[in-house]
Parts: sequence; structure tokens; C-alpha cells
Amino acid sequence: MELGYFGTTEEAEAQFNFKNYVISGAIGALLMGIITSAIAMIFIRTQKNANSR
Repeated sequence: MELGYFGTTEEAEAQFNFKNYVISGAIGALLMGIITSAIAMIFIRTQKNANSR
């Protein structure tokens, strides 16, 4: 509230509740898993191609 993102305490509490925290955490974990898997696949594929030569 001090930075001006929310006008009232009620608006801030509505945004930062347990349900929103769980949803954003689940989506964040899923996205980070997908990104990590994609990076790992790039390295695995690169190593396979280097070993087969």
C-alpha cells in the first residue's frame, strides 16, 4: 500500500490470499518444470549427437 499498488487494505488482502498464492505457486512450478525439462532435453540431444559422430 505504501508504494501505491493498492488503494485500500481490503484490495491488497483480496489479491494476496491463500487461494491466489496456491494457484500462482502451482502455475509457477509447472512452468519452471517445463522450462527445466526443455533445457535438459537440449543438453541431452546435444550430447547424443556429439557421441554418435
